[in-house]
Amino acid sequence: MPFKTKGLHPTNDVDALRAQIFDLTQRSLLERDIRTNKLIPALLTQMPQVKTSGDAMYLELRNDVKWDDGTSFTVDDAIFSMKILVCPLVNNPSYKPTFLPIFYDIKKDSLNPNAFWFYTNGFNRANLEIFVEIFMLQKSKWDPANVTDAYTVRDFLSPAFNPNEPLTKWAEIFNSKEHSTRLNSLTGLGPYKITKWEPDAFMILEKKKNWWAATDTAWTNLAAPQKIIFKLLLDEQSLHYAIKNNSIDVSNKITTTRLLKLKKHSYFNKNYYSRFIDQYAYTYICLNQKPDGQKHKPLFTSPGIRRAMAHLVPVDDIIQVFSKGQATRMVTCIYPYKQGFNSTLKPIPFDVQKAIDLLEQEGWHDTDGDNIRDKIISGEKIEFSFSLIYPDIVPGNKEICLLIKDCMYKAGVEMNPQPRDFSQFYQDCYNQDFDASLGAWLGSSAHEDFSQLFGTQSWNMHGENFGGFGNAQTDQLIAAINTAKDHATYIKLLWEFQEIIYTNQPYIFLMAPKNKVIINNRFRNPHAYIEKPNYFLNVLMLDKNPGSTLKPTAL
Repeated sequence: MPFKTKGLHPTNDVDALRAQIFDLTQRSLLERDIRTNKLIPALLTQMPQVKTSGDAMYLELRNDVKWDDGTSFTVDDAIFSMKILVCPLVNNPSYKPTFLPIFYDIKKDSLNPNAFWFYTNGFNRANLEIFVEIFMLQKSKWDPANVTDAYTVRDFLSPAFNPNEPLTKWAEIFNSKEHSTRLNSLTGLGPYKITKWEPDAFMILEKKKNWWAATDTAWTNLAAPQKIIFKLLLDEQSLHYAIKNNSIDVSNKITTTRLLKLKKHSYFNKNYYSRFIDQYAYTYICLNQKPDGQKHKPLFTSPGIRRAMAHLVPVDDIIQVFSKGQATRMVTCIYPYKQGFNSTLKPIPFDVQKAIDLLEQEGWHDTDGDNIRDKIISGEKIEFSFSLIYPDIVPGNKEICLLIKDCMYKAGVEMNPQPRDFSQFYQDCYNQDFDASLGAWLGSSAHEDFSQLFGTQSWNMHGENFGGFGNAQTDQLIAAINTAKDHATYIKLLWEFQEIIYTNQPYIFLMAPKNKVIINNRFRNPHAYIEKPNYFLNVLMLDKNPGSTLKPTAL
């Protein structure tokens, strides 16, 4: 897969590739140890201390954390980094639905200059998780004029929020594309800095010379390689030759077919550790349930129609043909191997006749003999014809779409695959400018706040609820899941929510592909983990020369 990302803005840009880079260049208050899936303090002296009432947390910063210019990481930096995330002018619609329900204020501690209070809206299972997702920013660099000091978290959350001219100008600069690509803006508290970036070609990260945690023995703070190179390989064949020549160290973007073939060769098994491993990621087809009625017709507004579409997608065949069986079928929004999965829900079978029956029950018939069903809606004859957009950089997407197209035509449904480059695909999704979209979500072992994908506020704010699913009832259920303290109640609510998703089919759930990880055996500790990003590049250590440069990492 090419190293292609729309940008690396620490708060605004979102994609899977970004996460790998930020693991090396940025730091958050808490981190997840992918060996144990447990949260650990990164920039704090200890885990946040929750007040007995449950509506506030006390956080104390380490006093040895330094920015690259030698100045200390302060409470002002931490508060700024979190406060701006809820500022209405900051262009981060993907994150706001998650952050807005969590906290309502942040204040410095009156006695300890290295501590602050984080005031929450009561207990929420995501209260601690958000500290993993928020990267710390140096306030003196991002707000040198202290413009944001004039506003509190409460000000940003207020319905009466009215920004002054300095804040508006500050936000324009903060959101600018320059901050997504300028190397100076991409430097954080992590052990590595980006020293060169040629988009769609390569990115070079080099270990900082005077990094604040250079002598820290914590596993997550190890920084063995002096240099890490992320390299674009234009096609699968290029990656194959790089592996054959032993000129690549790490990749989790090799295709299933290629890895299965490589594992048959002794030279590969001698040179590389490899593994198929479950991952918290799944593919789906999102159906637009709130179309504009003009460019995008009201095809998928009914649960019955969405169920019919699910019956027309041969998911099991897709898994066998395109993933060679190395994938787990998704049934709902929780992975079958994750705690809380509703095991009573069964995969929707590929069944053309069942789909036809559902379409006809909803009034879709072929009245003009062109083999495409049609229906009169608001006085207009509409054909059941739609476009499915998909990112063209993902291997196999085109072939999968063509297979689905053939299956749907058997039921009188015309589906037109439309490839998009990576950035345009997500731009169309966020703009809700599509009929259906073939995408993928990257999750984790942690509690998942479904307000991001299925909350109505996320759709209203052009967040990641691309299809417009949800109502007041489902919003309340998501909130109840997030705030359930009792484990049995939590699981019960999760099952209930999954059943609603299953019944309403906002997505056609496809599969959770097993990840393919290869790591060169010249390292003493190659290992793959289920948690993203499946490996830690910073801990890879050569047997004879642990401070050497990693060969390119293929993306």
